[in-house]
Amino acid sequence: MKAMLLRAGLSEQMHIVVVAVAVIVFILDQMGKCKFNENWLFIQNFSTWLRPVPANMYVARCILCKKFFKLGTMGIKAVESHMRSMRHKRAKSSCQQTQSFSQFCSTLVSPSPISATETAAPHFRTLFGVTPTLKTEAHNYFSRTYTSRPSLNEVVIVSAVRTPMGSFRGSLAAVPATKLGSIAIKGAIEKAGISPEEVKEVYMGNVLQAAEGQAPTRQALLGAGLTIGTPATTINKVCASGMKSIMLAAQSLMCGHQDVMVAGGMESMSNVPYVMAREAPPYGGVRMEDLIVKDGLTDVYNKFHMGNCAENTAKQCKISREEQDAYAISSYSRSKAAHESGVLAKEIVPVSIPQRGKPDVVVSEDEEWRRVDFSKVPKLKAVFQKENGTVTAANASTLNDGAAALVLMTADAAKRLKVTPLARIVSFADAAVAPIDFPIAPAYAVPKVLDAAGLKKEDIAMWEINEAFSVVVLANIKMLDIDPAKVNVNGGAVSLGHPIGMSGARIVGHMVHNLKSGQYGLAGICNGGGGASSILIQKL
Repeated sequence: MKAMLLRAGLSEQMHIVVVAVAVIVFILDQMGKCKFNENWLFIQNFSTWLRPVPANMYVARCILCKKFFKLGTMGIKAVESHMRSMRHKRAKSSCQQTQSFSQFCSTLVSPSPISATETAAPHFRTLFGVTPTLKTEAHNYFSRTYTSRPSLNEVVIVSAVRTPMGSFRGSLAAVPATKLGSIAIKGAIEKAGISPEEVKEVYMGNVLQAAEGQAPTRQALLGAGLTIGTPATTINKVCASGMKSIMLAAQSLMCGHQDVMVAGGMESMSNVPYVMAREAPPYGGVRMEDLIVKDGLTDVYNKFHMGNCAENTAKQCKISREEQDAYAISSYSRSKAAHESGVLAKEIVPVSIPQRGKPDVVVSEDEEWRRVDFSKVPKLKAVFQKENGTVTAANASTLNDGAAALVLMTADAAKRLKVTPLARIVSFADAAVAPIDFPIAPAYAVPKVLDAAGLKKEDIAMWEINEAFSVVVLANIKMLDIDPAKVNVNGGAVSLGHPIGMSGARIVGHMVHNLKSGQYGLAGICNGGGGASSILIQKL
């Protein structure tokens, strides 16, 4: 606090006065005689109020602020007028001021504004040379507007679920993104053990929205059985959409705008349509474009596939084809072990697909991790750069379908609803770099998150860095200088799948289920255009 006051240009003597006022306010607050919800906001505003004013006048204006001391009808106008004239007069003796100041403050505990004014008058006159007069008109009160909250609300995660991830045109191809979103939202609310009526708002990431219909998140929440009055917003930050939805929901909860929310992401890449330009058909026919590529996987600034950005990162960071292939094989191996041990089962809600004249087909586990032949990995050709290319179909993520949802609420709401939180959100941040360098953007977001939390990278027990490409994880491990053994311990997007609107929410939910009590987990995800999002949680 002293450093803050020095920056405000206040003298050493003024420090003593300000601290004395703060201590008195704190004592009165503890006695229940006044409410000091604004914490140190009044101290922060001192410098703009009375920097050139003598110390006794400085204290006077602080004390007279009805917001803090409940003086009610004290004659502020008279005091304000006298303050201006007193700027050029000498103060009373230091000893006399100190005694009168102490006596004056003791009068502030009076429950009656009138009695407080009458009792305080002699001491006030000794301090400031003026007798306060009583004003009863409300419009004459001197007031300042501050937030009524002492601090930001703590945000907790009370449930986190996801659907299985289907391969491209695979087991979930018949299920639209909005339906997958409904299943995830409903599952998250049921796991939280709360009524759908408690959810005040829903944010869901969704990138490839063509042909989904209006307001995809609104469709998803109504399909999940939430009330007709529940607002919905769909977020598009490319691959970081699901994580950004969580961050925006956390901000809303921290500020007290809502107290219970659902956030997550959904994508059905299997159902993204082809398009053609709205113009007269040219000679030779029309040209169709794939919206997966156009809206999801193309760097619009350099006008090439994002795989070329990954190739650029591999060259800049000196990461070989062999390293990328080895990482991909490791990712598949970890995913296989996680599925077989049941580690991933606790975060998955099954998807039931109706059949004509047959029992429903129930999909309850991810598809992609089974679709690999390790013997072929080293033999695959580079996809994006034919000469000296390193990025292949095996060491890049795949096209997939799926949805994830988390129920977030304030700590107070969790107490009210008697819900046991799983984790708390500690900090989060975004970062941006040149569009071609998007694979390394998480390395710029992570330090912001750690700094905001007051933690070091050594404090992190689990890292989730989205595997858009194997080179993304390898480059960020190298730049951040973190332990590879703590990164994506149960596999990632290369082996599990990458429904682009969902992945950011999936990796946060995965940490919620796999951290141990007290441990910190940090997730980072890059996104097209040169961006990244990162979030830090603590298991409770």
